[in-house]
Amino acid sequence: MIHPTVVVEEFSVIRNCSIGPDVHISSCVRIEQHCHIRCKTFIGHGVVMRPYTYISERCKIGHYTVFEGRCAVGSDTIIQAQSNITRGAVIGRKVFIGMMFCGGNDNVILHQRWDTLGEFVPHAYRVENFARIGFRVDVLPGVVIGENSFVAAGSLVTKDVPENARVKGRPAKIYGEVPVEERLCE
Repeated sequence: MIHPTVVVEEFSVIRNCSIGPDVHISSCVRIEQHCHIRCKTFIGHGVVMRPYTYISERCKIGHYTVFEGRCAVGSDTIIQAQSNITRGAVIGRKVFIGMMFCGGNDNVILHQRWDTLGEFVPHAYRVENFARIGFRVDVLPGVVIGENSFVAAGSLVTKDVPENARVKGRPAKIYGEVPVEERLCE
């Protein structure tokens, strides 16, 4: 079901899904079945949403971002251009993700090994509420990025980031704490 106040630009394909009021869907977007997009959300050009992607209200999704399905994004979140949101990922409310973000969800790279290693079960990352992630950040499978944390641009996050921590580097290491005045709360 698509609400009548939804704007859909040319060359976009929308399959059996739910789209709330005041959503803007740019050109060349592909939204597959069983996706849900809440109200007042902007979807950039060339975005792909595989089945069971859930986008909450007032989000901004940058151009050419791919959602691999069975993932969720909380309200008031910004995901900048050319990001890859892996199957099973959970992203909280009021999160900022810089462009070219990439997260993983498979520790063993199961490709073509179903007979010996079993069925693929995503081991996706999670980004807690109010976290900020710089551009070109990579996150390994199963990592939790804590509430109000800050991940510097270009970092490779290989282990959990505690809440209110600042991390940077490849691999990312804690280099301080987010100042109190920069923290958000309910």
